[in-house]
Amino acid sequence: MQALGLDGAVAIVTGAAGGIGKAIASVLSDAGAKVVGVDLTETNGCVACDVTDRKQVDALVQSVADESGGIDFLIHAAGITRDKVLWKLEDEDWSAVMRVNLDAAFFFCC
Repeated sequence: MQALGLDGAVAIVTGAAGGIGKAIASVLSDAGAKVVGVDLTETNGCVACDVTDRKQVDALVQSVADESGGIDFLIHAAGITRDKVLWKLEDEDWSAVMRVNLDAAFFFCC
């Protein structure tokens, strides 16, 4: 028995090669959605896209929309951490976390 009825829905799931993104992609697929899994490299059925690169994100979103007639769901599960205490965190580490965790969500939505 399906818990969700998503037949025909189109979803983009970032971070879909592992962890939460992979689990969400699986649930959506089992519910009947067409899932486009996205990760930094092409692997485990995911398409490659650097989610911190607006041009790559725009191209991916346009391609999925053109091929599928639209996009119903975006799940931004891509994320990174740089586990250090704040006063030991380098500027580059902070910027990397913000680009993947926040900028990418903005790029996919706008």
